[in-house]
Amino acid sequence: MRLYVIRMALQLENKELQQVQAKRKPVRPSYYSADLGVDIEISEDFEAVLILLPSSAKQQVQQAINRRSQPDQAKRKRDTILKAALAVDLEVANAQIDEATSTLQQNDTVTNSLRDPRFMSVPETKLLMDAVQASSDELLLQRQRAKHNGVMATLIGRSIDTDQDSRLATQYASLSDLLRKYMT
Repeated sequence: MRLYVIRMALQLENKELQQVQAKRKPVRPSYYSADLGVDIEISEDFEAVLILLPSSAKQQVQQAINRRSQPDQAKRKRDTILKAALAVDLEVANAQIDEATSTLQQNDTVTNSLRDPRFMSVPETKLLMDAVQASSDELLLQRQRAKHNGVMATLIGRSIDTDQDSRLATQYASLSDLLRKYMT
């Protein structure tokens, strides 16, 4: 897939224009875009910037890129620990949901037993039904909280994008290569 970049009219003085024309590559190089996942040919203007940028500035940019692109072991360890913790959170949430659902089913069975017309004529039976209902209300709330926790654990886990780190490393390496190609 080849992407075209709209050329922005970079204003150059005659001396700069001559310098750019003398150092242009026969084929403009490309860089990897982490966002798009493809190589993108640099624009003529960006090539001019790379040619005109002082070598010291190119070296500083390259050093900054190299510092940023080095594997960040602490981040990887953190992400691994976070993923493990989120997996446990999801497991706990699922167990809480199962337990609450099971207890709610038992409460329904008890409530149905208490609804026997013979028992309903006894005033204290209503007290028992109210107690079971209060328990069910709390269980419904706990089950909803557990579902929410499970969804949050899932979403946060999905947001830890180790592939993005890999794509960024590739992008940084390609930008570093671009700078090397235009070092004078």
